Amino acid sequence: MLDNFDHLISSAGIIGEILQAAPTVKILVTSRERLSLYGEVSFPVEGMALPNESRRDQASLSESVLLFVDRAQAVSPGLEWQPEDMRHIARICNLVGGMPLAIELAATWVDTLSPCEIADEIEQNLDILGANRRDTPNGQHSIRAAFDRSWAMLDSTQQAAFRRLSVFRGGFTREAGEAVAGVGLRNLQALVNKSLLRRNPASNRYEFHELLRHYAMEQLEAAGEASQVYREHALHFASFMADRWPRLRDREQKSALHEVEADIENARAAWQYWVKDRNVEQLRQFLHTFWAVYEIRGWYITGVDLFEQAVIVVRALNTEEARAVLGWLLVVQGVFSMAGGYHSSTHSPAPSWMAAHGLYFARGAADLRGASALAQEGIRILNNLSRPDDEMRMVPLISLFIIDCLLDEEGVPLRTAQECLEVATRLRRSLGHRQSTAVSGRPGHPGWRNGTRRKSGTIGAGDL
Repeated sequence: MLDNFDHLISSAGIIGEILQAAPTVKILVTSRERLSLYGEVSFPVEGMALPNESRRDQASLSESVLLFVDRAQAVSPGLEWQPEDMRHIARICNLVGGMPLAIELAATWVDTLSPCEIADEIEQNLDILGANRRDTPNGQHSIRAAFDRSWAMLDSTQQAAFRRLSVFRGGFTREAGEAVAGVGLRNLQALVNKSLLRRNPASNRYEFHELLRHYAMEQLEAAGEASQVYREHALHFASFMADRWPRLRDREQKSALHEVEADIENARAAWQYWVKDRNVEQLRQFLHTFWAVYEIRGWYITGVDLFEQAVIVVRALNTEEARAVLGWLLVVQGVFSMAGGYHSSTHSPAPSWMAAHGLYFARGAADLRGASALAQEGIRILNNLSRPDDEMRMVPLISLFIIDCLLDEEGVPLRTAQECLEVATRLRRSLGHRQSTAVSGRPGHPGWRNGTRRKSGTIGAGDL
């Protein structure tokens, strides 16, 4: 058995010579890098089983949590764990991806910090994962030392690839890695072989261990490349989101939805980049795809949170495009806050611009009227643009129609529906759709009676 062989990888040929001379010999080698020898069979070692943070009754049963508790008891034998402590221990184990060394190093702090404080420190700084023990082998006294050793084994092009790929959140595709970070197939293979990346065969995506990604981000900052690579990432996912919108409206909806879901963390990170950059043109590329995905999946509260800072930013910009985006955001925020049950309270405060409209969790008249007021404000902004923008009005009008139907004030839903269909008709004509809007589907036509469309009336599938 040969342990920790990766630092002798250049001498791996001797193992091949042994096997040729003695074919019945079996050699077990542990290494962070594949040996690339004929007959080699790799068995990737994953992290320990992780707890489900949402299931407190199950969290204490996972092997990663049991390891933390065992090592913590060795540091401070008198410790008594409270239910809240167990939740943060589960959080620690998830933050380090079940890595045994990281769990043991985190546990050395229990005589100084609470589990909550340890988890907070891990999120901020890798250096918390270190211990001053005299009997610890070199490279295992801290996570940074272990990562430094892996980093030193990379050549310059592999180091550049490793640090640039750190901009991705939740993994990435081969195509995105090349487009954003300029990382080709050979370098991807090298990083996988050195256990710095993992390819998920089920999703065909590449994934970072989160601690490794944080380390790579530090290297990206140190190399002075961060601003350029983050901008490339944001540009790529702005185009990615814009390209999925047409597919979300047709027979490719299912595949487009899955693609956006797989990269939703990347899309959110890119959105936040453009919010900070105050770039309305780029923000606009995300809007309709975010609306479709969050509506289909029912991610209403997450949607409210996502758009909150953007509303504040675009309110301060006095351009036609910014007003169009602001109007869109306000209407969608209104319907999302109503559907998700957003409220104003001391425990879960709504943003001030939403609370001003009287939005509450309990879904009563105050909710609907607050949501309606928010949506009406957005529609007014869109209607007062110097250049009509039907593309930006379509989704807000659909959202307003939903609110109006729930308020059920006589005639109001019909007026909104009429406006929806008029805008849809103009859009379809301007985009050159072959399928025309069916006249019998319009409110006011004989196909409508008492606010309900008769079965004989038909509306084109793409009208709303």
